[in-house]
Amino acid sequence: MLVRCITTVGLLAAAFGPAYSYLALLLLYSRRWADTEAAVALWLYSLYLVLLAANGLLESFVHSLSNERQLHANNAALVAFTAVHAALSIVAVRAGGACGLILADGANMVLRIAYCLAFIRRRFSSTVPGFSLRQLLPSRQTVAALAAAEAVTCTARVVLMPDSSALLQLAQRHGIWVLPDALSKQLARQPAAALSA
Repeated sequence: MLVRCITTVGLLAAAFGPAYSYLALLLLYSRRWADTEAAVALWLYSLYLVLLAANGLLESFVHSLSNERQLHANNAALVAFTAVHAALSIVAVRAGGACGLILADGANMVLRIAYCLAFIRRRFSSTVPGFSLRQLLPSRQTVAALAAAEAVTCTARVVLMPDSSALLQLAQRHGIWVLPDALSKQLARQPAAALSA
């Protein structure tokens, strides 16, 4: 139940963080920061929170169930994951700066979560009738509702603040206009446009 709860909270951040990261930086720190990689880094970090939340709970659960031999194996795995993470971080930072580091951190969390889930499956699949790792995840309806919320908020951000989308700006530089000209002119007169100015 705790894993479902913490994953749902993380998914809330993942659902609304991408749409509002640019706006948060714009309101708090001005366009100077909003137009940097900070908006993308904040967007990625909001997705990373799901992994961070799930990993913390799963690792503590695995460590609480482990005997001495299993604890040594767990610690050896964590050392290996840390080595992979360090190497990946060096490459990722050179390739993508802060965003690359967040992606490297995310890969580290995925490895650690996979290790914990494998441990939990081995531990409970034979002793608890009907056990499935699917029980650790939020319901499909919850995930669908949050995915729909993310799609709506991200679409609204692109429509109301087209300057906030690097992908949309790239398309416009290549002569691809996603928004009709009349709609763009109408939106430029809206209060949200004043934020981007």
